[in-house]
Amino acid sequence: AVNIGSGSAGNITVGAFDFGNATVALTTGGSIDEENDDTSTNLTASALNLTAGTGIGDSGSTNGDLDTQTSSLDASVTGNGGIFISNNGDLTLTDVDTNNGDIDISATGSIAATDVVANSDITLDAGGNISVTSITANNSGTVSLTASGTIIESSTDTTVDITAGSIALTAEDSIGSSSSALDIDAATLAAEANADGAGIFFFHPDSTPGNADAKD
Repeated sequence: AVNIGSGSAGNITVGAFDFGNATVALTTGGSIDEENDDTSTNLTASALNLTAGTGIGDSGSTNGDLDTQTSSLDASVTGNGGIFISNNGDLTLTDVDTNNGDIDISATGSIAATDVVANSDITLDAGGNISVTSITANNSGTVSLTASGTIIESSTDTTVDITAGSIALTAEDSIGSSSSALDIDAATLAAEANADGAGIFFFHPDSTPGNADAKD
């Protein structure tokens, strides 16, 4: 394992580091950001544990996301600030949370959202499928999921998968399935499944299960 800290309030600026199959932990009371706002990979590791006080990545500039290549991400912002990451390959969001800031994560592969919590908006964009165990956007936040494949729950049960003020789901293939509906708790839902024959299957605790064929 590789552990890097910058002190209580300093920032960590990342150029290009390849740690191979190691687990890498970066911890700071300030921010974790890339040196140059571009799409070049900043951190390569088997797993990343990132903890910052004021933000990870940057939403205020073009290509400001922290660019990673990892299969597992544990990330937390403890103060005011969001998490903005672009990952190359499949990505499991093991434990990702913010105290007061948006979460916006994309991956060229599939995303497994194990535990994602924000007191604001959450956006996930996958080049493959998105599987959901638990996503929560408190304070009436919005959860937006976009997948080039399917959007499904990680296990067939009645536990709520997504909690938010509003939910927007866009998939190239189906959302949920006839045997495993996506369990949601939100005031509003917008869902679109684009492939021919793709279906939308969801369950809300205050309603009966719903499903619709988005494409004939």
